[in-house]
Amino acid sequence: MLTARNIEFHFQTPGGERDVQLGANIRREVFLIFKESINNLVKHSGCVRVEVRFQIDEESLVLTISDNGKGFDTTADSDGHGLTSMKERALGLGAEIGIVSETGRGTTTTLNVPLGANSLVSKS
Repeated sequence: MLTARNIEFHFQTPGGERDVQLGANIRREVFLIFKESINNLVKHSGCVRVEVRFQIDEESLVLTISDNGKGFDTTADSDGHGLTSMKERALGLGAEIGIVSETGRGTTTTLNVPLGANSLVSKS
């Protein structure tokens, strides 16, 4: 999707020094939030650059997606269900999701998922 729209994509992940395996529900919900964020920015932002940062440690998983697009008013009503769906998914995970946007300055979506003992499958 990004290549077809000539959107430059940068993806930053943690180093491979350790392996943390997450439960299926967390993997699915984080992926769907990521997917919706990408769909939204491709459809609406007019951006030419996207940066994704994925961080994970013993206490939390943080996914940050930033674009340099036109931004939008986060307080305005929307006809779509994407943002509502993302917020509901985050709530179901006990996570926090923040969407910061300013007209002409792009949008940053940050998902912070606390990881308790029930979230982790195993660590090595």
